[in-house]
Amino acid sequence: LGNSSTFEVCIMNRKHFVLYDKHDVECNSMGLMILDEYVKDTRIKEGINQNYTFECMMLNEYAKHLPEGAIIKVPTRSGSELFRVRLIEQDMSDSGYTYVYCTQPFFCDMEDNLIMDLELNSVTGTTALVKMSESTEVPHNFTFYSDIDNEGYTFFSYQNFVTALIGDIDESFINSWGGELEVNNWTVKMNKRRGLDRGVKIQYRNNLTGLNATKDYSTVVTRIYPIS
Repeated sequence: LGNSSTFEVCIMNRKHFVLYDKHDVECNSMGLMILDEYVKDTRIKEGINQNYTFECMMLNEYAKHLPEGAIIKVPTRSGSELFRVRLIEQDMSDSGYTYVYCTQPFFCDMEDNLIMDLELNSVTGTTALVKMSESTEVPHNFTFYSDIDNEGYTFFSYQNFVTALIGDIDESFINSWGGELEVNNWTVKMNKRRGLDRGVKIQYRNNLTGLNATKDYSTVVTRIYPIS
């Protein structure tokens, strides 16, 4: 699958959806409340070197009291993972539910954390990631790992960490060293490659139940204006 591949999972076998305060890093207690009875249409979306999100519909009376930046612990294929509330969009119809959009904490917490000034010259991807982590403007709770041992060069100046790592810029980590991002709670890994070829085949009308195709014309160029 290419770097633009996105995976969407509808959570069917639920354990517990638990709400935590935005400052709770451990998230080991029963939290502020159990949300199981108040959420529906729960979905997780993850793409290679893309955002990792959790979406759901939540009863209005509970959604309107969600604390800003609150954390929701969500059952996933990797166990229980944390997602931070980013968007609450109330349905003005009489459905009684509100749309709640969350992202994995790395994508929101490190999006506003800048690498002020850093040059990486002839270092491995493993070393580069450690130095990037140590060079942020604000201390953070994330631990970074990488198994990439090839050497590369790049530099950053006033660049937010997420863009520096996986952004579509020449200087980004993935454009200098390659790799596929894996995030789990407060652990961030840049792997040479995620997963293994286990010989599994996905076939329509066998184990593939549906397929959505999207055409996006928003970036199509129809004319060029030369400027002298």
